[in-house]
Amino acid sequence: MGQDMFAAFVLPVLFSIGGGLYGYFRFAERRPMLLLNLMLIFLLGAYVQYSQPSEGLFSLLLLDGTFLFFLLVHHLQSPAPKANPAG
Repeated sequence: MGQDMFAAFVLPVLFSIGGGLYGYFRFAERRPMLLLNLMLIFLLGAYVQYSQPSEGLFSLLLLDGTFLFFLLVHHLQSPAPKANPAG
């Protein structure tokens, strides 16, 4: 049963990594909401790993967690985007 969950989560997690990179660097003002959504996908995968453990899903979550960690650290170290004075 663990392989079924791995197969179900491969594409969404890989899409979240690719889409997360694109959205993170393209839309600086939307970073907090994007990071929250990426963390929710990670937490959903962690729950599935808890309920039906498998090595493949664990390695996929390890990759996603590392990716998310570096994005969060970069976000915390980067200056806040400036507000548009024109409104």
